[in-house]
Amino acid sequence: MGSKKTYEKDEITIFLADDDSDDVLFFQQALEEINLPHKLHIASNGQQLVEELISADSTPDIIFLDVNMPIKNGMETLSEVRKALVDPVPVIMLSTAASKALIESSQMLGASAYICKPSTYPELCALLSRLLVYDWRCISCDEIVLESANHSLFASK
Repeated sequence: MGSKKTYEKDEITIFLADDDSDDVLFFQQALEEINLPHKLHIASNGQQLVEELISADSTPDIIFLDVNMPIKNGMETLSEVRKALVDPVPVIMLSTAASKALIESSQMLGASAYICKPSTYPELCALLSRLLVYDWRCISCDEIVLESANHSLFASK
């Protein structure tokens, strides 16, 4: 396994787009529990996320997108993010379904990973601690170990 590179900054900037307030709350609590210095921007749909990205002072370190959202779903949002941002930003797709078609679409549109939302809070904490310890721009997907077959990591773009 190659050398793993971590973020070399005091805090990482995370954007999350999810319309489920319970999922957002669990995500926020899990970030606090894993004790990772961060700045979290939350959008309730894809359109809001795109608007926040365009008006942001800097590029985020990582984006988490729920696949099923109103107004602009995760796939539409992913396509816009890839067109709008000059810097390649890791985008993690989140879904309750492990649909082969959705996974393949995510990869074709430039997602870094497709993750099935964990069913328990401890699983979410464990998943985020594994996903966020590395700077995705500096590693290859084979350096990240995920325990579930319901997750797909894609090659770096």
